[in-house]
Amino acid sequence: MAPKLRSSTAADTGKKAKKRRVGERSDRGEGAEASESDEDKAAMSPPIALCNRTMMEGLKHLSKVDPVLATLIKKHDTPPKLLPNTKDKAFASLCKSIVCQQLSSASAGSILKKFENLCGDVEPEVISNLTEGQLRSAGLSKRKASYIQDLSTFFCDGRLSDESLAGMSNDDVQEALIAVKGIGVWTVHMFSIFHLGRPDILPVGDLAVRKGFHLAYELDALPKEDEMTRISDCWRPYRSLGAFYMWKALESSSAAKSPVKKKKSAKKDTEDVPE
Repeated sequence: MAPKLRSSTAADTGKKAKKRRVGERSDRGEGAEASESDEDKAAMSPPIALCNRTMMEGLKHLSKVDPVLATLIKKHDTPPKLLPNTKDKAFASLCKSIVCQQLSSASAGSILKKFENLCGDVEPEVISNLTEGQLRSAGLSKRKASYIQDLSTFFCDGRLSDESLAGMSNDDVQEALIAVKGIGVWTVHMFSIFHLGRPDILPVGDLAVRKGFHLAYELDALPKEDEMTRISDCWRPYRSLGAFYMWKALESSSAAKSPVKKKKSAKKDTEDVPE
């Protein structure tokens, strides 16, 4: 199904035409999916993590099935940050996500630096030997300190590890991580995309992605999960790549509209454009 079209007016002719193309694409996609053979479906099975080759294949696929994305892909660079993060361990990446929740970029950066200086190496064994008071001395709230301590317990007792997370399905990663205090679906989606390099994650709870859909597809309102899922169905198995270009759509629009001097906000949504 396609996004709902406005009533026919001369002023909306261009937008209606664009939306009609999305609708035609979705209709063809549903028919094609119904007639796919088992071999075709197997060929479209997503890789467990992106690499340079599969990223190029994904961009080619998205450009072929979605004219809106084709335009965005031509306009913006390829997204190297979507490749698996081999620099940081899973525990350190998740700690960073917790530390930065609901903070402005400046505040998050300051606290993260103090936290890393306190730990030396951000390892679960190090955290397990720190008291709540020591963690709070780095600027963490009492709640975030407890979240990080809980996360360290999961890694220390073997319920979580780099190896186990890397080998899990997307659903299993989500189930394993949301058992940790302070980690929700949004954090799981960001970790899956930017640390594990998973190619087929659609972060429907991310405000910036919703705004990107709204702008790119000229929707009447911010889309809800079901509408985003319908529009992006033809992106499979590369919805992470598609989501990246929704961030880019918003980023481009915001840059075009922003004044030279940007007013700093004291707080930012967790669902912000990744930097």
